[in-house]
Amino acid sequence: MKTEISFRSIACGLLLFFIGLVALLGLFAPLGSLTAEGLSSYAENGFAAMKMQSLFYPDEDAAMIALGSFCMFQCAVGIVCMLGGVLLIFYRGPVLGKIFAIAGTAAPLLYMAAGIAFAVVYKNTQISGADFANYSCVTYAYVPFLFSALLLAGYFVCSAKVSNRILYSNRSEAELAGEEASSGSAKKESDPERFLMPASELSRPSQRPRQCRREYSETERIELLVRYGWLYREGIITEEEFAQKKKQLLNSGARTDTGGKGA
Repeated sequence: MKTEISFRSIACGLLLFFIGLVALLGLFAPLGSLTAEGLSSYAENGFAAMKMQSLFYPDEDAAMIALGSFCMFQCAVGIVCMLGGVLLIFYRGPVLGKIFAIAGTAAPLLYMAAGIAFAVVYKNTQISGADFANYSCVTYAYVPFLFSALLLAGYFVCSAKVSNRILYSNRSEAELAGEEASSGSAKKESDPERFLMPASELSRPSQRPRQCRREYSETERIELLVRYGWLYREGIITEEEFAQKKKQLLNSGARTDTGGKGA
């Protein structure tokens, strides 16, 4: 099995792991918390709902079975997302990663809806046959969803913005070179930075411009500096290569200016 670790895989894998962790630990958030006169505070969370019994639902066996089954499902989703996050660090799977991240966020969303049902629909429930004229019923089931939504947004941002520069791979250099060539040709047409390059550079097959020429105009040198800066930020060229190209372009400009003044 091909192992490949990059900045992007680490970031996305960790975020997916924490999405699963929030889905799992979110079951500790109280679905309903009741405080009444003469009664200490009483709360039930998702793990309590897995027992299929509740003082909030004394006569609703079907509802408790459905709620308990869903809490078990959310527990399983959280565990799967955590395992998927660990695997995503070492193995490629951007599509499955996004599916798991969305599922790991949807589960706390439904959990929040169940908490609202506790607080609203059953606000006037009789508990153990006793009537409580003054009590308050609130839910904290929305807290896990808030964290999950933030992590999901971070996941999609990282999957699009974080550099995919490879830190470790057990694939051969020939495979990596072939993939880089194919991805480079695919990027060539869609990359907005390519329009900043001189027309003579766009027709060349390589995605790295050749060494600068003395006849480059000042505008072309600026455009090439922007291009090399983009290549450096994407990890395609090293810092030393960028510095060398920058120095060549600046020296070329200095020679051209000197030649022009001498003329």
